[in-house]
Amino acid sequence: MEQAVLRHGLPLAGVELAAQLARLAELAAVGRCLGLSALAAVCSCLIAANLVMAPVAHVTASVVAHLAVQPIADGTIRRRRDGRAQAAAALALAALISLPISLLYYVTPALLARLQLPDPVLLGAGEYMPTLVLAVAPGLLQAAALGYLRAWQRLPTASLVIVATTLAYIWLLPRALSAGGLRGAAVAVAVVHAASL
Repeated sequence: MEQAVLRHGLPLAGVELAAQLARLAELAAVGRCLGLSALAAVCSCLIAANLVMAPVAHVTASVVAHLAVQPIADGTIRRRRDGRAQAAAALALAALISLPISLLYYVTPALLARLQLPDPVLLGAGEYMPTLVLAVAPGLLQAAALGYLRAWQRLPTASLVIVATTLAYIWLLPRALSAGGLRGAAVAVAVVHAASL
């Protein structure tokens, strides 16, 4: 039992730690490179994004893992290639869920305007959040892939890929900020999610 917990828990902890490290690096880089108004804009957007995306990503991973584990356990799927229909269903689930979340990301700057935030913060949110829509589908596909890999007990490999892409993101982020400002940071998030797939 303890070995199973370690075998599944440590890779998931590594993924969560990498995600938190990426967020901290993003906030530090935005604040250092673009100033306090840009930092306030990103923080405001991330509050809205994390309220929706984090729970949905976890539910997506859990649903996919559960749907994949049952056929593995009862013997209807014995090889990974027999699970192609499951993988396709997981991808479809992630794609369908990404549509309403993308819409919410897109309208977040208008919702933040109702809070009467300062104009520079709203301008930054207007640059960052609509561009962050590009990261929704890859982020949910990543969650679905993690659920699928969890079912097939391949999390250590997946977690290493995610940690490696997080380190690449930390390297890429200052360059993205200097090239594209807040839009560049949002594009970098999407690129890293897509690269980890």
